[in-house]
Amino acid sequence: MPWTCRIIDFNEITREGKEPQPGDMWYAPWMLEHEELSPEYRNHWRGKRHPVFVLLPNGITWCIDVKFSGSTHGWTVTGIPPVITAYPSVNIPGPGGYHGWSVNGILTDDLKGRTYT
Repeated sequence: MPWTCRIIDFNEITREGKEPQPGDMWYAPWMLEHEELSPEYRNHWRGKRHPVFVLLPNGITWCIDVKFSGSTHGWTVTGIPPVITAYPSVNIPGPGGYHGWSVNGILTDDLKGRTYT
């Protein structure tokens, strides 16, 4: 089952005692000076939008604007949240992981067939 992304106000959601849902995105202005921001973000999005977090179907929070683990580069992101595309795929390994795509504001089903409740 794919998940449609939407922008939320994270602080408002949590103040109301609610939890973000898979596909929810929120801006993270506190990340603007973080050393892990990718050169892709710094070159293409800095000054245009704040870094963005996305709740993945497996419950992991992913920042689309940071470097890959152990790398000097990150995702190439196009579009305006929530309708974004990120390349390459998102790959969180392990039995509780998620491997899928963010395409035009949709998180795809897990490419390894894992399901989430």
